[in-house]
Amino acid sequence: MQAFYLAEAGINHAQGFLKQNISDWNNYTVPQNLPISPATLNAGNYGVTIEAPDQLSGNNRRKIVATASTSSGAGSEIEMILDPQHFFPFNFAAFGDEWVDISGRHAYTDSYDSSVAPWTGEGNMQNGEVGTNSIDAGDLDVGNGSIYGDASRGRRHDKYRNQLRPSRNHYWFSNCIVRAGTYAFGY
Repeated sequence: MQAFYLAEAGINHAQGFLKQNISDWNNYTVPQNLPISPATLNAGNYGVTIEAPDQLSGNNRRKIVATASTSSGAGSEIEMILDPQHFFPFNFAAFGDEWVDISGRHAYTDSYDSSVAPWTGEGNMQNGEVGTNSIDAGDLDVGNGSIYGDASRGRRHDKYRNQLRPSRNHYWFSNCIVRAGTYAFGY
């Protein structure tokens, strides 16, 4: 049983390593030992390899193999197939449950993917999406600002309801300026 738990520790260690080094995901296309292995614990040790499995070629999955052995000679091996899941908890530069106000002099939205590289100006003026659950046109107020991305309003964003709660009522007229992207209104 100890060998199984050691192998499971190897799987958990590899998952943590891959999360920390997600930008290296595409480098693991042939079997290779991870820099984290082998690990020696009081009960035994484990080693981890990672590869792109042949039977799953053509996709972005990777196979982790953790092999463990105890000091008494018992052994265990666990294989796990991983598919990278990019989780972006915030799909918008600005989002409001009932309204969004980006009016003001020279106010604009802009965004970049910080997991790829530090902001350098490349790819700027895009991905600054703005949205609201409201269906009222006046509840998406840009005023003199600009949206460098998509602007959307409507009930299709109900999955974001309760993420933000407004502190005041907002019924201003809006003539939304979308500098780059689209404006969508939907249920």
